[in-house]
Amino acid sequence: MKSRLVFIIGPTASGKTDLAIQSSLKTQSEIINADSVQVFEGLDIGSAKPTPDELRTVKHHLVGHIPKGQDYTSGEFRKDVLKILDTNPNKNFIIVGGSGFYLKGLTHGLFEIPDVPEDIHLAVRKEMPEQLYQELLRVDPQSAQVINPNDTYRIQRAIEVFRAFQKPLSQFKNEFKRQELPFEYIKIGLKISRDDLRVRVRQRVVKMIERGLIEETSRLIQDGFENWKALMSVGYKETVEYLKGHISRDDLVDEITKNTMGLAKRQMTWFRKDLEIEWFEALEDQQLALARVQNFLSQQS
Repeated sequence: MKSRLVFIIGPTASGKTDLAIQSSLKTQSEIINADSVQVFEGLDIGSAKPTPDELRTVKHHLVGHIPKGQDYTSGEFRKDVLKILDTNPNKNFIIVGGSGFYLKGLTHGLFEIPDVPEDIHLAVRKEMPEQLYQELLRVDPQSAQVINPNDTYRIQRAIEVFRAFQKPLSQFKNEFKRQELPFEYIKIGLKISRDDLRVRVRQRVVKMIERGLIEETSRLIQDGFENWKALMSVGYKETVEYLKGHISRDDLVDEITKNTMGLAKRQMTWFRKDLEIEWFEALEDQQLALARVQNFLSQQS
């Protein structure tokens, strides 16, 4: 029997973890985390990582396995997942998370670009973003069409690739051949109205603060991780600002809620483009979604 996979997808706070655990218990499958913040050690409360009880109830993979201070890429995620699948050929898995780029990289592969020489990398980062964007319009108009003029990081990346290889980043992408995931899978999406989601997000933020989000963030700063990229994720970023005195305690919940809703909007914009996803109402159709998962995983490969 070859492994079958179920992806449980949707915006933050839509109930993905609950559905994943229910599905795993019903089907004797294991969970692979696909949340780009939950992979890190020490980011427990603000990432809404599964609780210790949930982690004991169902076997989870790729939760908190990256040490504090380190980075983690979509390419590394894909390699880690494929290794799990290769070493467990008779096991079914529930892959759950809202990180669309991780999931796309897993199902369709990622194009790789050779490392850019350090001198080019450093030189590009000293130049004005506005000038770099004008250069991008000239040398790689296809990339310029899809990169926001305010997205400094992606503009810098496209320019340094062109300068290093005299080849537009868009050409690398166009030459990439998809690497389909060699397993049968379905994608279950949870959708929820903005008003209902806002209520759930706010309630979750309040609980995070009650559980110790501020103290968790403070310890990370004290341990020297203030500039860690992962600590700039929603929830932690606002808490860092609170600890610096830039926002008040009263405003902290509002800021995290607002920015979490912005994240949810971006997630849904990404997921709506994926025609493989079967959508279910998060608050009304959990049992229907669960039945779909059970039916799929009960079939023989």
